Amino acid sequence: MKRQWLGLVVGQEGLYGVQCSKRKESVQVQNAYYWPRKNSIAKDCKDFLHRYSLEDTYLSVAYEEEVPMTATVIPHMKPWEVREMLQCQVEDFFPHDTATYTYDFSVTALPEPELENKKEDLLFLVCMRRDVLKELTKGLESGEGLLKFVSFWPSVLYHDPVYKEGVYLVCYERGTSLYMYALMKGLCLWHTEIRGSNRNEAIQEAFNEIETMCTHVRKPGIEGVQYWSVDVGQEEPAWWQFWKEKYGQAQGLSLQVASKAQSICQLNQLQWQVAIQLALQGMNRSDYVHIY
Repeated sequence: MKRQWLGLVVGQEGLYGVQCSKRKESVQVQNAYYWPRKNSIAKDCKDFLHRYSLEDTYLSVAYEEEVPMTATVIPHMKPWEVREMLQCQVEDFFPHDTATYTYDFSVTALPEPELENKKEDLLFLVCMRRDVLKELTKGLESGEGLLKFVSFWPSVLYHDPVYKEGVYLVCYERGTSLYMYALMKGLCLWHTEIRGSNRNEAIQEAFNEIETMCTHVRKPGIEGVQYWSVDVGQEEPAWWQFWKEKYGQAQGLSLQVASKAQSICQLNQLQWQVAIQLALQGMNRSDYVHIY
């Protein structure tokens, strides 16, 4: 019997799991599972798998936490040369303690500029706290799940081949903070946190920075924007309308939810969207940067 993939987000408030099927550009969520957070990461993961009899299921997982990540343009190098460089100079890119964090990277070739014989790559680095990774792996393995990879929040979005080779802007609010991510094929080119309620000037500056980054990676601009909720009942704010009209709503996969999952899976909530993309990533055996 063929094992199914479960896309799982271990969130701040709960665990969000989905199993999907895909036909061309249409995706159906077949099963959705939710488990409220009650205990440690490890215990909640173990209890979740046992509660829904998900033992021996392939797992692609992300932990809901804003993690350090960066993207920078570097001269073209072979993969082993990049790895050797990072072993000696990772602190130049990441001012984070490697005893506390573990990291991974990917290198993507950039189109050569016209009239210039200049090869450059996009280096993307992401790191995750070692204690969180240890708790995740401990809980999922003790729950008898088959953990295949741990990805990172929320950059798995817009990784599916159906999306154009453009830059997508993702926003969500948590408490008094606004988080903004510029994503391209599952890589995060740029991100920021804007705090407080008087944000207009900072948001305008953020979009200007993203447009500049698009130029650096040889992209024409922002392909589309999307505001996501992270809490049940959270609605799109009025100020977002201006940016949606300027850049256009990000379009992508056609999603359908089976009747048995409709009362659980909320498609306007970011945790469920990330879980869906994680499931698809596993099904597609995507070549992708992973923490684990």
